Amino acid sequence: MWRKASAAALLALAVGYFYHGSPDLPEQLLQYVGLPSLRASPQSDGSLEQVISAAWETLITLPTRQWSKVAVGVNACVDVVVSGVGLLQAMAVDPGAGLDHEVLHSKEDLKESFIHYMERGAAAERFFSDPEAFQRIARAAAEYPGAKLYVGGNAALIGQKLASYPDLMVLLCGPVGPKLHEMLDEQIVVPPESLQETDEFHLILEYKAGEKWGSTQAPQANRFIFSHDVSNGAMSSLETFVASLDEFEPDLVVLSGLHMMEGQGRELWEERLKEVSGSELFGLTPQKSYYTSWVISKKKNLSASSAFIDVYNLCYCSERFLPALSRQAVSAISDIHKDIPIHLELASMTDRDYMNSLMQEQVMPIVSSIGLNEQELLFLSQAGEGPHSELAAWKGVPDVGRVSDILLWILEQHGRSDPSSEADLTRIHFHTLAYHILATVDGYWGNQAAAVMAGARVASTQACGLRSVDPSKVEVKAPLEFHSSHGEPREKLTLNPAAPVTAWRRGNVTFHLTVVLVCKQPLRTVGLGDAISAEGLVYSELKTPQPF
Repeated sequence: MWRKASAAALLALAVGYFYHGSPDLPEQLLQYVGLPSLRASPQSDGSLEQVISAAWETLITLPTRQWSKVAVGVNACVDVVVSGVGLLQAMAVDPGAGLDHEVLHSKEDLKESFIHYMERGAAAERFFSDPEAFQRIARAAAEYPGAKLYVGGNAALIGQKLASYPDLMVLLCGPVGPKLHEMLDEQIVVPPESLQETDEFHLILEYKAGEKWGSTQAPQANRFIFSHDVSNGAMSSLETFVASLDEFEPDLVVLSGLHMMEGQGRELWEERLKEVSGSELFGLTPQKSYYTSWVISKKKNLSASSAFIDVYNLCYCSERFLPALSRQAVSAISDIHKDIPIHLELASMTDRDYMNSLMQEQVMPIVSSIGLNEQELLFLSQAGEGPHSELAAWKGVPDVGRVSDILLWILEQHGRSDPSSEADLTRIHFHTLAYHILATVDGYWGNQAAAVMAGARVASTQACGLRSVDPSKVEVKAPLEFHSSHGEPREKLTLNPAAPVTAWRRGNVTFHLTVVLVCKQPLRTVGLGDAISAEGLVYSELKTPQPF
């Protein structure tokens, strides 16, 4: 077995040599360099993870032309992870009967809803309506022994990951309070208008399998999440984000948080999506420089309230000023998409009308890249009556052929697979637990084999809490043989562990697939999708400047 593993590692090095020594070598050739005996032999299963990990280290390299500035917005918060039973006991709440509440108005509602889901071992998320009561609970949670505070929100998590690259400057716009500001990487620039006096907290109440509280016992481990997050729900930092871009001059814009508007009602999200879509053109009001203020704030550790005037919140409270800020958002987004790529990070949604507005009418036509998981992919197809929309849910590992069908449909219906199309979408980064796929329209993106492997690698390391992959702590759960489509005509494909990217084409769309080395005992999976998308973007390259 060790001989096969050694041979596989040597072959991976050889592939890496030719791959990087010949830039014009098509990425598709990787799938034809193989170790058939390794794939076919059950005795080799123990070395499979080692071979893939070694190949990743050889083949994953940064592109020749890299991003220098990335602007990220617009949802950000502080995740507080704490023992649910312990916190409720610390607040002098007694156990009792469970009862589900769609909206929480008090500690009693919180207790009843928590018990309701704890006794079922089910996850749930609720909105807490009373801001003062929520702030008291949030403070108690933050001070509870063993509580862990993390950077939260898709935009902030993506920004944190991007900031781990020292040569990359990151602009983050979102509702950033004092605690979140303190936790953010020093390399992240936060405009003063994004700073606010208080943090947006998302409280994550965990419970363990078999844990008891009164007469309630959890059948399995899970968590109950609640928040009073008005700023992110209304995307209150959107105008600040787009107004800051003129001065920051990013190479890439990453937009997230649109999913949080879903629960705010049709009237709000229809209006806000119009602001994002660039359906009208207006002039921009010059913005004051925020670099000096940012440096002063970081060095003196001043709070948002003492260092700056929160111009946006003052304006947002007055209907008189909101239209002007909306016009700035429209104008800025309209200008951006013509010159630089915009990546949209999707998240869980349940409203099909909202998804259709997002996909067809408003945002999808102006973004050049999207990131999403298997649930979001299927829901997108269901909302648009696309391929395999009859499926209620995926069963087990999503079928590669079905996923490929939906990805192709998105790029054909809402992307630029047709050269005459006015849409900008040319790239989709799909990730599920067992494997990842990057689907791109030919001629726009390079280094995608390395990019998809980089995303899979960070999924393995971050889930296990490690700096590098430990083959003994991960496992392959994806099939090594699959088809390019669920229907005919289709091609039977195989993934070679020594060169772990399989590539295929359908029309003028190229697909790159790699498996994930799944962590056997994950320490933390929150924010994993954001890290995957961020890493994939870092390793992606625009082949030539494109008029997005």
